[in-house]
This record gives sequence, structure tokens and C-alpha cells, in this order.
Amino acid sequence: MAQSHGSEDIGSINRPPRLVFGEDYDMWKNRMESFFCYHEYGMWKSIRDGPYVPMVTSADSGGPLVPKEPSKYSEEDIKKMEVDFKALGAIHMCLPNEVFHNLKAHKTAKELWGALEKMFAGSKKVKENRRDILKQQYENFVWKEGESLTVLYNRYTYLVGELQCSKVKLENEDILKKFIRSLPSC
Repeated sequence: MAQSHGSEDIGSINRPPRLVFGEDYDMWKNRMESFFCYHEYGMWKSIRDGPYVPMVTSADSGGPLVPKEPSKYSEEDIKKMEVDFKALGAIHMCLPNEVFHNLKAHKTAKELWGALEKMFAGSKKVKENRRDILKQQYENFVWKEGESLTVLYNRYTYLVGELQCSKVKLENEDILKKFIRSLPSC
């Protein structure tokens, strides 16, 4: 189970959550999406769809759209482009130095987000492996000697949450029955 970290790691309305290297990536990712959508949905759109690129119709009549020359950017173009830089900067501020150093070559928020996903969530095979490990932990879940009911419950709900984030379907009835079976005998 991942360690519990201080409130400085989970962020706030004004400060994005810090990514703790190798732990709780899915939780961090969900908090970041909330942070971006709360502050400016355009930042999340930039991460999801890529940055805004000002375009203009080519010189040929009715020609294809081509990127505008930077000298011809309007104030509106600049404002729209700034959204990606804000998103990229916010992600940069969340990363520990050892992660940032390896990913600083990514110049758009979408590129950086994809690289983080690959680094922390892994390939399809890695995700399947993780699901299998979590399922095994769920099947073998039991009370540990000396563990309080609160600690047992928190450990269990964390595991169930991880399974749900990994797209493992669990019925509420099964979740409750499994927890009751894990309780210590009187």
C-alpha cells in the first residue's frame, strides 16, 4: 500500500498536487484533471486534444489551412496559445526533479501528459499485470494481527479504489461480503 503523504502533496484550489515519484499516479492524475477543469477547462482540453495552433488559409485561393507566421498572431491567438503554456507549467511544477529532468524535452502539455502516462501507468501489458496483482491482493485480503478496524477499513477501501481505477468490475454486494469475511473473529 502506498504511504500517506502530507497535505502539501495533494494540492489545493490554488496549487496543483505534487506527484510523489512512483506512488499513487492514478490518484494524482485524477486530482490534476480536477485542478485543470476548476481553473480553466481550456488547460484540460489542451492536455487532451493538444495545443491551439493559429491557422490561416494558404495564399492559394481556397487552399488548405497552414500555421500562421508568429508575426501575424492576433491577441486572441496569443491568449489561446497561453493556455497550453499554463497547463505545461502547472504540470512542471508538480514533478519531482528526477522526473522533470527526464521529461523536460516535451514542449506541449499533451506530449508531457502522454509521457507521464507511459512512465507511470505503463503499457497495456503493464496495466493488465497491475490488475492481476490487485485482484490477487483482493482475494487474499485479511485482517492483520493487531490491526484496528479503522486501519483495516482504510486499507480495504484503498484496495477497492485501486481496483476500480484499474477498471476491475466489482459488485457492491461482493465488496461488502469480502470485507465482512476479512473481519477478525470474536
